[in-house]
Amino acid sequence: MKNKNYTIKVCLMAVLLFLANVVSAQNFERKAKSGNVQAQVELAKQYYSGIGQLQNYKQALVWFEKAAKGGNVDAMYQAATMREEGKGCEANIREAFNYYLKAAERGNIPSQIKVAMMYEQGQGTVKSEARAYLWYRVCADRDDILACRKVGDYYAEGNVVGKDHTEAKLWYEKALSAAGKDTSVMSFTNNDVVWNGQKINEAIIVLTNLAHLYTADEGLAPNPDKAEELLKEAKSLSALVEKAK
Repeated sequence: MKNKNYTIKVCLMAVLLFLANVVSAQNFERKAKSGNVQAQVELAKQYYSGIGQLQNYKQALVWFEKAAKGGNVDAMYQAATMREEGKGCEANIREAFNYYLKAAERGNIPSQIKVAMMYEQGQGTVKSEARAYLWYRVCADRDDILACRKVGDYYAEGNVVGKDHTEAKLWYEKALSAAGKDTSVMSFTNNDVVWNGQKINEAIIVLTNLAHLYTADEGLAPNPDKAEELLKEAKSLSALVEKAK
C-alpha cells in the first residue's frame, strides 16, 4: 500500500512539473512575441535544447536573431555559431562573421577570438592580418593563451608589426603563464590533458616557437641549452597528449 501511494505521489509530482513547464514555456513565448528580448533569448534556448519546447533549431535561430536585433550580445554569438554550423539554416559563414563582429564589438569574449581568427584566415570576410592582429591583441591583453601566442608569432615573424624577438619572447612567456604553468616546470597530469587539451596544445607550439628564438640569433643571445630544454618539455607534453588519446 505504501509503495502504491508513493508511486501515485511521484506520478502526481511529474504531472505537476510538466504542467508548470508548459505554463512557463507559454509565458516565455507570450513575452517573447511582445518584444521582451530576454524572453526571446530564453525561448530560443528552449527550442535549441529541447527543454520546455520540442527541439527545433530553425525556431531557435529565429528567436536568437530577434534577440540579437534587440541588442542581446549572447544571442548574437549564438546566432553566429548556428549560422556557421548550419543549424536550423543553410551554413552561411559571411552572416556568421557579421554576428560575431557585432558581438565582439560589444565585448563578447568568444566572439573576439573568432573574429581575429576569421580575419586572419579570410573566412566570411576579406582577409586582413592587420585587423586580425588588433583583435588578437585585445584578447592577449586579457591573457588568452591562443591570442598571446599569436601576438608572439606576429613579432617573431615581423608580420604587421616590426620583427622583434625580444617582444615575441615576452608574449610567448605570457602565453605559457596563461596556460597555467611556468616554462621550467611544465608537468601536466593525465587529468590536465583531458580537461585542458587546448591549453596543452598551445603550450607545445609556444615552447617550440620559443626554442626557435633562442637559436635564431636575432635580438636574443643564442642559448642552445635553453632551446634544448624547451624542446624537451614540448616533447614531453606531446607524449602526454598521445597517451591520453
